[in-house]
Amino acid sequence: IEFGQYGLMRSAAHRENILTTDWTRVGLGIALSDDGYLYITQEFSTSEITTTDLINYKAQLYTEINNKRSQNRLSSLTTTTPLESTGNYLNNKVINEGATMTNALFSEALNANSISGQAEAIGRNFNIWAEMLSSILDSETSIVESTWQNMGADIQLDTKGIIHAILIINDPN
Repeated sequence: IEFGQYGLMRSAAHRENILTTDWTRVGLGIALSDDGYLYITQEFSTSEITTTDLINYKAQLYTEINNKRSQNRLSSLTTTTPLESTGNYLNNKVINEGATMTNALFSEALNANSISGQAEAIGRNFNIWAEMLSSILDSETSIVESTWQNMGADIQLDTKGIIHAILIINDPN
């Protein structure tokens, strides 16, 4: 077992997983094969994500986007219920119906929620919230475009524990 752990720590990919601070739980599996080899597996995870976590993630997303806009001397985006409903509509289609995000589906969602003007959808799915948030803030340059006025997001968890976030930004004019 000690030799097995030594081998895992010598592997860059395994070592990275072992030392990742996001993981709060580990499961170990040890088996002896018929030919005398010892197999060791490690499964890492975090604490279960709750409904309260998802609500907090959305609040954090809104705050961080408006902080980034403020740093770029732009006005804050206003959160609207119709845009949140649009994100929810899209997340439900993707998660529950296995739909693919397309322009047609996005238009359908906008029409279903009476969204006018220009709009853009930003979608992500990750198993770690911090990585998702960083991905949106670091790579989505459109969130700091001056034309946008409103935003709405929906964040859900699928049955596999993957976090799905859809952010809608909008200029109703």
